[in-house]
Amino acid sequence: MDSWKTGVENMVYPGRIKVPYKWDVGETGSYFLTRLRDEKELWGRRCPGCGRVYVPPLKNCGECFLLTDEWVRVK
Repeated sequence: MDSWKTGVENMVYPGRIKVPYKWDVGETGSYFLTRLRDEKELWGRRCPGCGRVYVPPLKNCGECFLLTDEWVRVK
């Protein structure tokens, strides 16, 4: 520890900082949200390995990490 810090109390300023940002949902998310908006339907992606269907869709399976390549309508 630096000697100049000895005995110095930390000062805290309780404030708020606004940090505007945009989040890119990517190709898979864009396709899902566009269908939801335009067709009022839910669609998911099926994993070719384990058969799980992800809604909202994931590009890769969370269990076996394979690329999900099939869009399926969720009823």
